[in-house]
Amino acid sequence: MELAPKLLEKDYLDEAYYKINISIDNSNNAVLEAMNAANTSELAKALVEALQKELNQMTIAGDSSVEAAAARVRTLNNKTSTFTTLKDRLNDGDKERIRKQNEIRRRSNKNIVKIDLTSYAQHGFAWTDAPINVFTDGVSFYTDFDPISFMPASNRTVYVNSRTGSTSNDGLSESSPKSTLNSAMANANSTDTIKIVDDADVIYRNGLWESQVIRKSLRIIGKSGRRRKLVNADKLTYTKVSGYSFVYQATRSNVVEVVDFTFDELGVRYKNATSIAECDAIKGSWYLSGSNLYVHAFNDKVPTEDKVFALLTTPMFSVISDTQDVDLYLENIDIVGGQTTGNIYLDRRGYKLNLYQKDVRYLHTTGIDGNADSINADGVDLVYSLRVICAHSNKDGFNYTAYNGASEKKTAGKFIEVDCEGLVCGVGNKIPNVNNSHNASTAHEGVIGIRINGTYHDTVGVPVCDVQNGTQSLNLACTSYDSLAGTKDVYDACFSTQQSGALMILDGCIAFGAEYDMYAVTGSTMVILNSEFNNKQGGGTYKITNAM
Repeated sequence: MELAPKLLEKDYLDEAYYKINISIDNSNNAVLEAMNAANTSELAKALVEALQKELNQMTIAGDSSVEAAAARVRTLNNKTSTFTTLKDRLNDGDKERIRKQNEIRRRSNKNIVKIDLTSYAQHGFAWTDAPINVFTDGVSFYTDFDPISFMPASNRTVYVNSRTGSTSNDGLSESSPKSTLNSAMANANSTDTIKIVDDADVIYRNGLWESQVIRKSLRIIGKSGRRRKLVNADKLTYTKVSGYSFVYQATRSNVVEVVDFTFDELGVRYKNATSIAECDAIKGSWYLSGSNLYVHAFNDKVPTEDKVFALLTTPMFSVISDTQDVDLYLENIDIVGGQTTGNIYLDRRGYKLNLYQKDVRYLHTTGIDGNADSINADGVDLVYSLRVICAHSNKDGFNYTAYNGASEKKTAGKFIEVDCEGLVCGVGNKIPNVNNSHNASTAHEGVIGIRINGTYHDTVGVPVCDVQNGTQSLNLACTSYDSLAGTKDVYDACFSTQQSGALMILDGCIAFGAEYDMYAVTGSTMVILNSEFNNKQGGGTYKITNAM
């Protein structure tokens, strides 16, 4: 398109025709381009709506875990609603949470002051010297907390690029990277940084360390600007299956789940079909026969590379402190899958073990036993988390216990969660004989912790649950909602102290969407300050100030 020159006072009419015609041509072209853009926009919108309809149809068909029928029903303010998909239910819960949080924030006095944690000692809280600055405006809470500040200084950086690297490279520059985390870890000294600089968003199992254990202090960081998925799956090649309309086949045994990240950044699990024919009939399903994997993607097409993953029965991250103290720092990565370890398993043995993490997402554990948590911290000294998400676990999200993997009780550890979220934990109840005790965040056996601005919801059990004698938590501006237990008992609550001797302090918190917003069993104590909730239950002690 040529720019039209301006008309000048000295121009004659025959000179002006050319300039006027250019302007008219440009106007016509602009109109045509606008029409094309509108048509393209409408087409794009139609395509997106069609694809979303396909996804909804997939979830309507039913997923044995995430899309369990009970997970699509919620009761709020004595009104029961049934949603088409779990995503619709989650969105509705988010709207209610945001509405309640905004209502509380309108009460703020806007004068921000630092909180002295010793003010909670009067309520029995013991960790008043916790290494965190907390500020409040009278309603909301703020902090400058950053877990990396607790790590020892890093000596050097080892680079990993699973696409362009080589195990023979020294890994000491981005231009000479290692190709696997295995080789990077072997080359790294204690306190070194391992930086993942892949051009792609997904690092498959052969770029990880299979059946390896971290036994030294490390920082493992995804290069800023792009979140890396570390997936417990192999990169597969699919071919169309003759005689079926929508089924594609790949060679892979030991598959335990198939997860699709096309439309949901936290992933949607496909239904496990019982035959190829059933797989062909159900969008978003999979079937395994020996080493033959059959998949029917929700769009009826070949499964999308780097979006659809066949998760395996193998372990994921394991960390053990049996030879030296271990400080592990994780940042800017997603950890997807993991059977016997959950997403990450930490086992404190004869030496100290600490986990510090920021901007990490733990997704889709596949275990069917006690190691099905997103984060399984056994006897760990410290777990400090900032903006960490635990979602779609077969059991708990954040799980802290004083006993290690050898059933030895260690000095009860401590944890801090800031701006964290735990959701969709235990949906499907895949663990035998364990019902309605799946939590988004839970501490046990004397562990002490602080949660600030956390959001915990949609768990088959109490989203925030602290149990056993000596366990304590201070919860500031946390929101817990939508237990999926449906049992109208101690498991069907938002916040709970479930065993005698546990103490939970809530300040500025919100609870809704369960049979009971608060549940303190006999012998336990809940201190509730400036919080919004509708009811409470249990024979425990309640100390309530300024309920909203």
